[in-house]
Amino acid sequence: MSVIVAARNEEGNIPRIFDRLPQMGSGTELIVVEGGSQDGTYQAVQNEIAAALVTPPGYSAKPARARATPCGWASRKPPATS
Repeated sequence: MSVIVAARNEEGNIPRIFDRLPQMGSGTELIVVEGGSQDGTYQAVQNEIAAALVTPPGYSAKPARARATPCGWASRKPPATS
């Protein structure tokens, strides 16, 4: 399910929207459309996203390619010389 929220000058309501996400189910996609707010709506959305993105222990937040490339090269053997 996708939920689209039109948000203009809704700084105070943004945390409540994110608080309700678990009730909507784990497959819920939240799309916030920020409409030129004069308050801190954009920053409130960014703060909620940052709080929701918890990195599990042992996990790298780097993109998968950045993690995979060094691992692949680390196991590579140098070419044989004659």
